[in-house]
Amino acid sequence: MNALSDSRKYSVADLHSPEAGAATGNMGVLLELKRVCVGYGKLQVVDGVSLTLAEGEFLSLIGPNGAGKTTLMAAMAGQLPLTAGTLFYSGRDVTDWREDRRVRAGIGRSYQKTHLFPHLSALDNVQLAVQGRRGISLLHLLGRVPQIVVEEAELGLQQVGLQTHADTVAADLSHGEKRKLELAMLLALRPRVMLLDEPTAGMSLGEATEVLELVTQLKNSGQYGMILVEHKLEVVLKMSHRVMVLHQGRQLAVGSPDEVMANPAVEEAYLGGYHGKLA
Repeated sequence: MNALSDSRKYSVADLHSPEAGAATGNMGVLLELKRVCVGYGKLQVVDGVSLTLAEGEFLSLIGPNGAGKTTLMAAMAGQLPLTAGTLFYSGRDVTDWREDRRVRAGIGRSYQKTHLFPHLSALDNVQLAVQGRRGISLLHLLGRVPQIVVEEAELGLQQVGLQTHADTVAADLSHGEKRKLELAMLLALRPRVMLLDEPTAGMSLGEATEVLELVTQLKNSGQYGMILVEHKLEVVLKMSHRVMVLHQGRQLAVGSPDEVMANPAVEEAYLGGYHGKLA
């Protein structure tokens, strides 16, 4: 049996924060952005973007460098404030929620560059994520870690195929293995929304294939709403239910992969004739 099929083994009521528990009662649209703007000082990077993400949906964000994709992901995760617009999660206005509150409620993010504790083992890294979600003091790492934390962390490593690297220091893992470990940490947060920012960046072809297989398994589980930033168009077209194209911070097009690829404005602004080469 695929390890991911057992990914909710420990998903019982006492594992979740009150906010996460409240969110699970609302089916349908998980995330909704209404005319969201994000900027740095006087520089407007994201300008009036609106989107929805349904439960079990896989949506990709594409666009040229500087289009505002990573900035938009950071705003959804709560790492950057909105300068205008509104963000809803499971029908609740979370525009003013801090990042940690959004994480506890079920919005998790991975990054272009890995965010790991390099001098801790793979297992310890995942345990930190579990403890953070459960509100258990990190001082437990200096003593005996609660058994439930160990079990959840071991499951997380199993889910991404790193169970044999539990005792390996994160700094000694390959780049692809570090990406898998970051996914294990993300899964340990029990997210309902997964924001994946270029999860295959800097990987060899073999490493990228393995990570994309994991992402595909997560998508096929139907347990998550997922937003992917990815420059590999063949990956986007194959995996996505819908695609949104950003250009100069604005929403240029959104629809099915076929609809977006057939849009002349998309081809002119971004694809550079790619559509004509698909055959």
